[in-house]
Amino acid sequence: MIARDIGKPDLRYQQFPYNQVQQALMQMGVPPKGAALYIEMYKAINAGVLVALEPRSPENSTPTSFEKFVQDVFAAAYQDKPQLNKGQ
Repeated sequence: MIARDIGKPDLRYQQFPYNQVQQALMQMGVPPKGAALYIEMYKAINAGVLVALEPRSPENSTPTSFEKFVQDVFAAAYQDKPQLNKGQ
């Protein structure tokens, strides 16, 4: 759905190993300890160890669906992204 809404219907979801994500974070300037903490958090979320303390409810959730957010906010922001000057 995101791929379609940003005009790239062939874009696919790609999952990366934790160590590759950690290396990419450090290449982007995240300190090694910070990158390791992000990986620890991702692992805990994926394992179901880190969960929300309160279940979703109308009182703590927006009425905006994920689909509506992608269409109205994300896709618009993506389309307005600055273009990189390749080769300059």
